[in-house]
Amino acid sequence: MIKVVLDQNIFTTIVEDQEFYRFYTQSKDYGLIKPLFTHVHIDQTNAIKDDEKRDMMLYIINSSTTTATYGVVDGISRLGWSSTAPDGTLENVLGNQTLGEGNIHDALLASTAFEQADCFITDDKRLKNRCLKLNKQVMTGLEFRTCLNKRLTEWFKNKNQHMENNSDPK
Repeated sequence: MIKVVLDQNIFTTIVEDQEFYRFYTQSKDYGLIKPLFTHVHIDQTNAIKDDEKRDMMLYIINSSTTTATYGVVDGISRLGWSSTAPDGTLENVLGNQTLGEGNIHDALLASTAFEQADCFITDDKRLKNRCLKLNKQVMTGLEFRTCLNKRLTEWFKNKNQHMENNSDPK
């Protein structure tokens, strides 16, 4: 099982793409992945105007593991939903970008992934490149989708072989 933190852009893509959603939910249900969500996901999801999409995303969050962010930012972080990180952690994630409203959420999610998960999933090219420079595990949405499909295919293959090996001879 791999623990993953999804950037909000990937989370949105999963909900909008039925096949990706199926790969994601089956992988989670069969114990192949363990997605970790934070208050950042909840806050960004609650801001979505589309009721159906928002409800679907909240359902996914509520049926998954929630964890504290690794890093605290005044005005964004929630008491009890965040843990302190060494000074400079979020700035290190962003590199030469300044901490601003738009990217502070990305920095919180990435630093949380680095501390608590096996991989961070994002389609933000600049953020992905920064993660790679820090020698962190990171995938794009397409890479994640391909990985899920491959893991599911192997899981079903192994399950079928197990069933064939344990069936009663006729």
